[in-house]
Amino acid sequence: MKTKKQFALAFLLILGLSCSKDSDEQRKILNGVSSYQTNVSVKSLIERNVYLDVDLSKITLARLQAKKSIAQMREQEMELAKAKALVYRYYSHVKLVDGFYVSDLKTAKSINISEQLFDILQKGIAQINADIRGKRAKGIQIEVPPITRGYLDSLIAN
Repeated sequence: MKTKKQFALAFLLILGLSCSKDSDEQRKILNGVSSYQTNVSVKSLIERNVYLDVDLSKITLARLQAKKSIAQMREQEMELAKAKALVYRYYSHVKLVDGFYVSDLKTAKSINISEQLFDILQKGIAQINADIRGKRAKGIQIEVPPITRGYLDSLIAN
């Protein structure tokens, strides 16, 4: 049970975006990605260092649940696999330091992902850390889970 909670909390890190309407929608989309399986090899995308730019509009929760053609399902599976690979690449560079998440990444190019999605993930880390600081300032004790090998492996286990 603790592993499941850590997995959910770790994935929520991705979702710590600013509160604009667009960011809220992106947060919902990325949140849904972790709960879907795909037949596309996420591991292969990572190993081949394929450039990743995910069309988040193709993996909205409504679209994931809607009836679709075989071609649309294949396209959607590819976008889901790319989203998981993107999260894997990024969070492979995130560590827990003094109770806060720290990324050693400076550019999207360094992990071969789009600038837009890199910025979303960077802002997510900043927002989560701001939330942690805010809760601690109010005297609320929270346990911040590290990004574990188990979490990263779960992303590539289709």
